[in-house]
Amino acid sequence: TRCMMYWADYGAGAIKRAHLDGSGVMDFVKIGSSDIDAVSVWRSAAEDMLYWTTRNSRVLRTPLSGDGSTIQELMTWSSGYFGVDRFGLAVDASVTPTRVYVADQYD
Repeated sequence: TRCMMYWADYGAGAIKRAHLDGSGVMDFVKIGSSDIDAVSVWRSAAEDMLYWTTRNSRVLRTPLSGDGSTIQELMTWSSGYFGVDRFGLAVDASVTPTRVYVADQYD
């Protein structure tokens, strides 16, 4: 997983990954319906985690060392921040606890 690139395939409802030369493209996380499509991803090398945001205001993560099926939800629409279409994402794992920053389309 260290020499892989990751991206949100918005139309396919998946987070994909491939080798840096573009070979070996595969679904890493299959998300499903269009209302929860991933819109941005962030690879945290310090934690060996992949974070992503969704159109329905969720922030999630999964271990890069896994198969993408173990998903932890960090933020939801009901967690107190009512942004939608969270298109920006950054993670600072150099502090404890890890800080996750998001930006939405409307603020």
